[in-house]
Amino acid sequence: MVKELKEWVTLDLMVHVPPHTPETVTLYAWFPLNKQPDAPVYSERLELPLHSEFVYQISRADGVAETDQAGNPIVRHYRAEADSRLELTVERWSNDIREDESSC
Repeated sequence: MVKELKEWVTLDLMVHVPPHTPETVTLYAWFPLNKQPDAPVYSERLELPLHSEFVYQISRADGVAETDQAGNPIVRHYRAEADSRLELTVERWSNDIREDESSC
């Protein structure tokens, strides 16, 4: 008996964002994310082709993107090898840097 190869995998993605993230703005990985009620968390479940690969940033519809503490863009990578759950945390948004400078 030959085991059938799986052609698709399930990805559950959960993204925690800073509390000051505007609640009305849409968030994206390489696809739109859904806001969870009463929490600064966005999520989505996808079915992806096995072995597909993505390079992405967590970004907002208003053009703001995720950065590290120094203000450098964060680029993430995902390869669909098995059903998985990714839980990510956005530490800062690119406009946080400008806001920090203006408050000095």
